[in-house]
Amino acid sequence: MRDLFQEILVDTTTKYETPLEAYVIMPEHFHLVLAPPDVKTNSLVLQVLKQRFARSLKKNAPDVFKAAERKRIFRKRMLYGRRLRISITIR
Repeated sequence: MRDLFQEILVDTTTKYETPLEAYVIMPEHFHLVLAPPDVKTNSLVLQVLKQRFARSLKKNAPDVFKAAERKRIFRKRMLYGRRLRISITIR
């Protein structure tokens, strides 16, 4: 699953020309550092990333997708929870 997510992450950030500065994939969530902080583009990238991953998971690993649905991973505050949280660091 991690490899699938990474592949979709790279494809999506490349497609929308959004530089990916850093990321970490946790068991139930992920953190991204995208630059420059363009709220519209970054929000769209996250939306597309989550949609593509959910669709790929449903198609390629239906048993995992069904288990995730039972655990409500695709519900509010998990995979489809908050779209974007912005933090600005001044260097």
